[in-house]
Parts: sequence; C-alpha cells; structure tokens
Amino acid sequence: MSALEQKLAQKGWTERVKVIARPHIVVSDVAGIKFDSKDYEFLVEGVHKALFGEKGRMVFCAHNSQTCSLKFGKSKASCLNTEPSKCRDEKPELILLFYMSPEKFRIGGRLGRFALPIRCPAGLFRKSVGLSQFVVDQIETIEGSSVWADLRRKDIANRVLLPLYNFQHGARARLFNSIETFAGFSEVVQSLSEVIRKKGKAFIDDRDLEFKADHHHRFPSSECQKVDWLNAHYRLGAPFDERHHYDVTEPDGAAINGKTFLNSLSGKWSAYSVSHLNIFPNDEVQI
Repeated sequence: MSALEQKLAQKGWTERVKVIARPHIVVSDVAGIKFDSKDYEFLVEGVHKALFGEKGRMVFCAHNSQTCSLKFGKSKASCLNTEPSKCRDEKPELILLFYMSPEKFRIGGRLGRFALPIRCPAGLFRKSVGLSQFVVDQIETIEGSSVWADLRRKDIANRVLLPLYNFQHGARARLFNSIETFAGFSEVVQSLSEVIRKKGKAFIDDRDLEFKADHHHRFPSSECQKVDWLNAHYRLGAPFDERHHYDVTEPDGAAINGKTFLNSLSGKWSAYSVSHLNIFPNDEVQI
C-alpha cells in the first residue's frame, strides 16, 4: 500500500483518489489467492462508508447553486430533503475495483454491479512498484476514455442500467461476467445494443417482459442492504441518477399476470398481478 500511496502522492491525487484496501493472506503465487464472503463484505463496507458514512444515506442532491436540480427544481430552502446539512454536491466520478486472482476466477456481479472490475496482471504479483504504476496508468486511461460520454446517451444508459436480476437475459449476464479489463468493459457497452432486443421504447428480456425507462419521478428506498444501496447509485463503476427506473409490463403493455420478481428490499421472489411494476436498477420493486 505504501508504494501506491507514494505513487498517488507523486501524481497529486492524494485527495481525489480514495483507496480502500487491506493486506491479504500471504500466498506463494497467484493460484493461491482466494476470495470469501469476508472479502466481499469488507469491500462493500469500505465503499459504503466512503460514500455515505459521514452523512448517512442521503441522496446526492447536485446542489451546484441555490437550486436543487435533483429535487424537481426546488430551492434549497424548500428542498424535499428535511436535513439539508446531509446534502452532498456531487458523486465520486468512478468506483474501480482492482484485483488479482487465478485466471479462471471472476469477481462476479456482487461487486461488479456497482464497481468496474479490473484484473491486475499476474506478472505483477508481489511487485508493489509495478502494480502501483499499473493502477495509476489504468486510472489515467479510464478517465480519458470517450466511453463515459457514450454512457450519458439515453439509448446506451437505458441498456446498461437494466435490473440485473429482474431483467432476465442470459446474453447480457454473460457479457457482464466477462468484464475484467477496461477494454472489455468498453466492448460490452457497445455490444449491448446488439444483444438486447428492443420493441419501440421497450427492452425485451428472455421472458418477453417489456422494460421501458420511465421519467424520473420516484426514488429508491434507503432501507435496503448496503450493497443494494450502492447499486442504486452506481453501475459498473459509473454513477447515475438514482431516480432512474423502468415501467415493466407483459408483452404489448399488458398487465403483469402472476410473473415473479425479486425485490431487493425483501430479498425474496414474489408473484405480482398488477397493471405494471416500477423497478430500479438495484432490483427494488415498487407498485
């Protein structure tokens, strides 16, 4: 860690790059590296604390003037947030997850849902200076990429932010699970328009359910698990407006008739029969 902190200091990034890490169990080579639930919990806790620890789970209000743009154009004085002291001006630009592991291991959707996973080359094992330089080089490459402009385009963002569990789509899941480099991430972003079917304004999953991005008029609940709250703000390392959600119906806009959905608030799959459902990227279901 000292080598990375020194490299960040040399770049003048001490304040703008927050590092969350801890020593791993000593192993003789990359093949011996293993991840368990404690490692996942550590990373979720660390990122959650970095984003929300000081002020709690308050939304990012984008208070860049006297107007709260996220709160429907209201002034700060009349903001829906009852505790203006907890408002924050902006989200961190990116959440990157650098890891080293055996070749066949994938970090999985559990962390990739909110962080962009970047596999470190096995040749840098126990080479702290080289590993630190790799991290810095990746940050510079990632920040300078045009892919972030692509993600601000509605047609691409609406595909990237589709719920990971309730939008059941095998090809999309395989693409997301394949990401282990930034180049791979960029390719996946571009590939989504080819693999996800669209009918009119609706995206179609493997159950033929229709997911149509709705206008921003709802907020996700802050009562969910920490990982789901992170997923309400970030997807694959990139921030998004937490009001983003989808109207979900049967084919041709028909009412939901007994289909099952996962609600991240309860962690349970339940059957619904309603005109439509409102589902957020973190799989929170609202009626």
